[in-house]
Amino acid sequence: MLFTHFNFAKDPAVVFFKGRYFLYYSAKIPEDKRLRIGIATSPDGENWTYETLLPLDHACEGEQNGHGAPAAIVKDGKVHLFYQTYGNWKTDAICHAVSPDGLYFEKDPTNPVFRPSSDWCSGRAIDADVCIFKDKLFLYFATRDSEMKIQKLGVACAPADSGWHREDFTQCVADTILEPTLDWEGECIEAPAAMVYEGKVYMFYAGAYNCWPQQIGIATSEDGVHFTRMFDKPLLGPGSEKAWNACESGHPYIFDDPATGKVFLYYQGSPDKGKTWYLSRREVSFSHGYPVVAPGMAVEWNGTDDERYAALPRPIDTAPVPDKENRIWRAAWMIAAVPMTTERQFAEVAEAGFNMIILSRPEGEEMLANYCTWMEKYGLKALWYDSKLRVGSYTGEMDDYVFSPVTWGHMLCDEPACAKFPELADMYRDYTAKAPGKVAFINLFPIYANMQQLGNKDYQEHLTQFFDTVHPDYLSVDVYPMDRDGIGGYYFDNLDQFASACRNHDIPFAVYIQSVSFHHVKRLPSGADMRWQAWCVLSFGATNIEYFTYRTPDSHAEVFLPALIDRDNSKTSRWYAAREINRELAAMEDAFLAYRNLGAFTHKGEEAGQFAQFAGQYRDFTVLEEICCDTPLLIGAFAEKDGDGYAFTAVNLTDPGKEVLPVAAGFRLAKGCTAVLWQKGVESALTTDENGYVNVTLDCGEGAFIEVRCKK
Repeated sequence: MLFTHFNFAKDPAVVFFKGRYFLYYSAKIPEDKRLRIGIATSPDGENWTYETLLPLDHACEGEQNGHGAPAAIVKDGKVHLFYQTYGNWKTDAICHAVSPDGLYFEKDPTNPVFRPSSDWCSGRAIDADVCIFKDKLFLYFATRDSEMKIQKLGVACAPADSGWHREDFTQCVADTILEPTLDWEGECIEAPAAMVYEGKVYMFYAGAYNCWPQQIGIATSEDGVHFTRMFDKPLLGPGSEKAWNACESGHPYIFDDPATGKVFLYYQGSPDKGKTWYLSRREVSFSHGYPVVAPGMAVEWNGTDDERYAALPRPIDTAPVPDKENRIWRAAWMIAAVPMTTERQFAEVAEAGFNMIILSRPEGEEMLANYCTWMEKYGLKALWYDSKLRVGSYTGEMDDYVFSPVTWGHMLCDEPACAKFPELADMYRDYTAKAPGKVAFINLFPIYANMQQLGNKDYQEHLTQFFDTVHPDYLSVDVYPMDRDGIGGYYFDNLDQFASACRNHDIPFAVYIQSVSFHHVKRLPSGADMRWQAWCVLSFGATNIEYFTYRTPDSHAEVFLPALIDRDNSKTSRWYAAREINRELAAMEDAFLAYRNLGAFTHKGEEAGQFAQFAGQYRDFTVLEEICCDTPLLIGAFAEKDGDGYAFTAVNLTDPGKEVLPVAAGFRLAKGCTAVLWQKGVESALTTDENGYVNVTLDCGEGAFIEVRCKK
């Protein structure tokens, strides 16, 4: 995106309203020397069409000289615009207007609705932004000291359910909430841009006056008033010498897009010391609570990807990402793909919510060191494929990287026949003795392997012989159910037999899910397909979900359609879908891992098809007395590890490929029980209806996790 209007577009604000995007910005037109507010619309947030200007009639005090720097928010079916008067120096203030269509506004009769007291500043207020947080509308603004030299930020509040008139606003604190202290901020912090994320206010802000250069920083607050910087360097700086933003990347606006679920940073830039101004945007993701700004237009950076990512700011006085072992592992499989070579590629893995990579040891010690450095930087663990540490070629020698903090383990063998079990057992014991704390990883055949592949008469005998011979501490299986003509048969039977064996031996396990199309029968999974598989394997007790594959395999043996990353190193729709799934899992992992799996069973499973049939259905989950749902469900039963609570998963068993309407499911719990729902990464309390049920609506491909507490 690159937008301008008569070569002047600054101070962006964006909303999604009534099916399209609205851009409000500071504008100048040839026939009017005053600063104005322009309005443009877009079908996609990327391509904009100029519509009109906010009129200067019915102006509030000072507005007749101009207005600009808008902020926008949608509430109760209307767009609320907060903007500043312009050209009045110390007496500029914040005004308010409301529109039912996003284009034509009625101005607030109490304008200006806010200016600060002059006991701690000049009394000026410009550059407004607003967000709703803890039942209040927080109005952030820029002001100056009494000498009109230092620009700094302040905040006012109004009840969220008020009309947001002058009488509704009060100054939260008679002091600055953020002022310039870092070298790159110069004498100015302005243009606050706030969003609420995971219970905090994230404030993007502009540091330094225009074209010093102005750059973008970020701070956070638990209460909306007291802010702490996340970085001591800019989050986003100017572009290269000939770029559209060579002189600054400034005046941010952060937009949490309700239509796409993505977050975008809109900002202004100038290539010529402020003679012309443009607007652009970049996508923002969050990794371990820290924002990561995606690459922008190609002309913004002339260096390499590694140089750009090396230049990203790091957290202030913050240790590396904690090595949290008690987690739901979200692993990106990329063996057999073209090897990764840049830091950017590792950053993208973390941006997509993965915390583990399954990858081959790279060639060369320098690249191996880079891999370890980049994975540690982005909080990633490595499950390595190393030909020296494989059954059949293992010598017992181990290189130093085996003991690196990023090494989670090594893949000793993939899909061994029973004839390899004795050799594998010897190697397993030697590896675990020499590399304590690392995982000796073995992946078993799925249930549809034939007798020649297994070396056993059936799958159950294969599992029994493996456990009796190898005695593993960790195990994996790959089973890919998403066929072109539906869900493959025996999926749940495979999960049940494998999970039951692991449960009986008290070991954690991983399950691969299908995120790519291969052979002629496996379909290209949708986001719903991947989410459905993830919830199914969680229901059987998996704590490690391995995406096969993350990068598209470079194979001539069979045809692979694009995975999460295609062969041109571009993100596909599956990358964005996986990011949402992984965020959902990460949000609930502490709650989920507080329980141990007891088994799984189905509701109306016989109606779902062959894939949902399995013999070992758990039938002793008395906390759940009755299920009311017209559609088949998978239920995973759980008991609290260190307590007397229970939990269960509920998965919509409709084939996600059919894209049917959501289903309503009611669950009658044992008397005196209450429930907490985890759905789409959000925790909420469930209330009981008049029939004694707690009710959940599940989209096609969706699952939910429900914690149950019962009175003793």
